[in-house]
Amino acid sequence: MIRTSIAVAFLIVSATFSLSAAPPARSPAQKSAPQPGGSATATAAPQYLNVKGAGATAGNAVAQEEQLPTTVLELLTELAARMQSVEKMLEDGDLGAAWYPAIRAKDIALSLEENHLGDLSPAQRAKTQSAVKRLTLAAWQIDAAGDLGDKKRLLVLYQDFSKAIAEIQSVYETQ
Repeated sequence: MIRTSIAVAFLIVSATFSLSAAPPARSPAQKSAPQPGGSATATAAPQYLNVKGAGATAGNAVAQEEQLPTTVLELLTELAARMQSVEKMLEDGDLGAAWYPAIRAKDIALSLEENHLGDLSPAQRAKTQSAVKRLTLAAWQIDAAGDLGDKKRLLVLYQDFSKAIAEIQSVYETQ
């Protein structure tokens, strides 16, 4: 919940102010001002966030999202890996980090639904759509419970999360 609020606030600020990769113009006085522990002429330019072309570069704090695989088999493999990551984080007590693989699993499931739902029979489609909705809800709830450090709640949510993934896997593996 906190990450979502921060992300929304960031988007509002970035839409309001044009952030660019170029540093603002400096006055001559700023250029010649001595820096603590260094010389006046050899100072590094500050790094600015380039939201419009955000890429995973050294001077950019926002990394591009990983590309999802495209085939059903690759998506199912990645989905299983994300489920295992969430499980391991919960076992290790890394509750605040479980959100990332959970949300990534949600993205993978949504990709399966969007790109491969037509490969299924009508009955399998309905089952898959239901499982994707449950997975999506569980992923967001894992994010919120992780922010609160609520391990008991996370373990219950993980059961819902893993059941939804198992259902998605069984539908696509039987086609």
